[in-house]
Amino acid sequence: MAKLIWSMLCEKPLIDSQTNNVSLINIIEEFSVPNVPISIPQPFFIVSLWQRELSDKNKPENFEYRIMLVSPSKSERELIKYKVKIEKERHRTMNGIIGLKIGELGTHYISVEIKKDGDWKKSIRIPFYIRKA
Repeated sequence: MAKLIWSMLCEKPLIDSQTNNVSLINIIEEFSVPNVPISIPQPFFIVSLWQRELSDKNKPENFEYRIMLVSPSKSERELIKYKVKIEKERHRTMNGIIGLKIGELGTHYISVEIKKDGDWKKSIRIPFYIRKA
């Protein structure tokens, strides 16, 4: 099963066409909002790097992941569910979010989870803060 190496929230990912390296512009740590509930109008991305774990490098590796929003009151909501096929050593995913609905102030988490043996396993939790402007 594929393994998550890292995930980050940013305003804009840029990929260099010559090196295939990624630059993450404006890493997101918090949003300032006038009030809650609100839909965050600012688009942002969840960028992740995955590494394959299959020993047979000639076979593609398939897996499923999802991205959850966890509120300060611990309620969870699925934002994205995606199936991936890794054919090389690594694979990068970039998921854009527009109009994220937020109902509380405080520390929220983006949880990236991978499906293993039919169950969802948390791979990483990325905190971000919602504060009143």
